[in-house]
Amino acid sequence: MLRPTLSLANKLRFGSILTNNRMMANEVQGCNSTINGVIESNKDWAKDMQTKNPDFFVNLAKGQSPKILWIGCSDSRMAVD
Repeated sequence: MLRPTLSLANKLRFGSILTNNRMMANEVQGCNSTINGVIESNKDWAKDMQTKNPDFFVNLAKGQSPKILWIGCSDSRMAVD
C-alpha cells in the first residue's frame, strides 16, 4: 500500500498549524474558565442579594431612571504618566 509523503516544507507547515490550533484551543479553554468563574460569581452575588433584600430584584424590575449613565474605559497598555 502506498502512503503519500509530505515534503519537509509541508510537514513543517502542517506541524505549525497543529501547534497553532492547540494553542488556540488552550486559550479558548482559559477564556471559558474565566467566563464560567464570572458567571458563577454573579450567581452567588444574586443569591446573596436575594437573601439580604428579597425585594431587590423586584424593585429593579419595576424600572430604573438614572440621571447619569457613566460608561468608562480603561486601557492597561497606556503609560501612567
